[in-house]
Amino acid sequence: MNVRELQQFIRSLHAPLAAAGAPRKITDDLERIVAGLEPFRDRPLAEFADFLVRAEEYHRTGVVSGRRRQRQPVDQNKVLEAAQNFKGLCERALDPDVSSESIEGELNRIVEPLNDAELRQVVQEVGGQAVRTRKSALAELNRLLREGRRPAETPAETRAEMPSEETAPVG
Repeated sequence: MNVRELQQFIRSLHAPLAAAGAPRKITDDLERIVAGLEPFRDRPLAEFADFLVRAEEYHRTGVVSGRRRQRQPVDQNKVLEAAQNFKGLCERALDPDVSSESIEGELNRIVEPLNDAELRQVVQEVGGQAVRTRKSALAELNRLLREGRRPAETPAETRAEMPSEETAPVG
């Protein structure tokens, strides 16, 4: 059962109470309750009841309690290994023959075993911008990969950059 069904039940009380001669204040209060529940209409009743307990505690104490996120443990070995693997992936990403799908798949394999805290630390380790969520960490790693990846050169550009045998310095 969700809050929407509770709203319907409260609305259904309006007509019988009005017919029984209940004061208008009571029926108006019922409508006010229904309107107040609107933001929660898709929530399960149990979740809404938990919310009411926290709201009452806040009203009474001025403090919101609840579950605090526990810090996730960071395995430094996993962080360093993932950072090293990511740096290698950045090098491979420079090869125009390596597909974007291949790079994306390898990035997923690197980050999949990491918890959120480890992933954020990998981003720092490889020189990325500070991030707060797993989603932003993945976006930052993708940004670093894109920035390092150059478009494939045309054969003419490659020849123009390579010294010929006649002008190549002899070492």
